[in-house]
Amino acid sequence: MIDKNGTTLRTFAVWPGTVTPSPGPYAVSFRREQGTGSDGAQIEHVVYFGANLAFSNAIDGSSPAPNPDLRTGAIRESIADGVAMWEFASMGTPITVIK
Repeated sequence: MIDKNGTTLRTFAVWPGTVTPSPGPYAVSFRREQGTGSDGAQIEHVVYFGANLAFSNAIDGSSPAPNPDLRTGAIRESIADGVAMWEFASMGTPITVIK
């Protein structure tokens, strides 16, 4: 997470889904407090960007490997990082995917 001045506020590891987003600029397009992930886990702090790409954390903290038979742009993060992302990424917040 980087502020408007280019200062790094937080970095963290994530567990990707099976769809790799193309590098480039995006923006937060939708937010959902809770739901069910494609792996069946109950998730929260869901922050969408691009076409069906989203950051979220599992309520129970799990991070199972994605099902290789499903195309999912889910990007799982820890509970603490999910809370931080939720608080940081409001609608329209820029997200840049790098390689």
